[in-house]
Amino acid sequence: MIPDADLRALAAVVPGGVAPGAVDVGGRALRWVETGRGEPTVVLEAGRDDIAVSWAAVMARLGTEGVHVVAYDRAGLGDSDPAPGLPSLERQVSDLAEVIRASARGPCVLVGHSWGGLLAQLLAFAHPELVVGAVLVDPAHEAMLDPLPEPVLRLLRSAEEGRLHGLLQRSGVRRRIVVAGERRAAARLTADRQARALVVRAYARDLAGPDELTGIKRGAHLLHRLRAAPRTFPDVPVVVLSASRGGPRGVRRHWTALQAELAAGAPQGSHRVVAGSGHFIQKERPEAVVGAVHQVIRASTRGVESA
Repeated sequence: MIPDADLRALAAVVPGGVAPGAVDVGGRALRWVETGRGEPTVVLEAGRDDIAVSWAAVMARLGTEGVHVVAYDRAGLGDSDPAPGLPSLERQVSDLAEVIRASARGPCVLVGHSWGGLLAQLLAFAHPELVVGAVLVDPAHEAMLDPLPEPVLRLLRSAEEGRLHGLLQRSGVRRRIVVAGERRAAARLTADRQARALVVRAYARDLAGPDELTGIKRGAHLLHRLRAAPRTFPDVPVVVLSASRGGPRGVRRHWTALQAELAAGAPQGSHRVVAGSGHFIQKERPEAVVGAVHQVIRASTRGVESA
């Protein structure tokens, strides 16, 4: 039986319904949920260890506004089949390219949150022909935690090696944290209790997925190549959204500065700080993400018409 927790949850909150999709990659299925119509297609890439349901509020709006939107699960997360071995940046970028080719109607507008924002940059760098524009939602950066004291960084490195992740998993602490957070997010999303329960259930069943932090160290060479390039984005419209709160102030300021630098380095880049929002802008201020998507679509359409 094909798993469908994402499908059930998103169908409950997206007006007009959603449809499933999948592409076979080496004998494993990468699955997505889509809604709406129109071109270009908007492909949504979730953050680290996150799933398609995290985009529910954005999908609910875009799907009713003449936009074809696709939200997929990376290997081993949500409804997608696991891949052999540990996660790697190369595989995640390759998988994303396969999803775009299979689901989008030509080059897409790529929207990435956090870790997904970093993957979106790598995809645009490696496969510029697949991207007509991008929205990066509080995108991660490998140097974002540099302001932290060395003892704290050592603790985080220990977590990256999987010890803390495994402990939180086995003890049930991670499950309680995730479920509590998603209950709050679901309450903002809909007043329907049954729909809220489906959203929380989609997250709760997914807590045994891979810890994607392992892919950061193993893909360091790709990140070095990206930062060393004279231009990391093709000449397409790019909007970078930053959260206005969350985490230590020094880290937040530094992270936002890195995001502003990223936007300044894109030929058609712009940067915006979303007032009153934490890291999960797509859940707390979905209208900001939707507005940025429409901005990029309009700009990309003008570019095609003038070419």
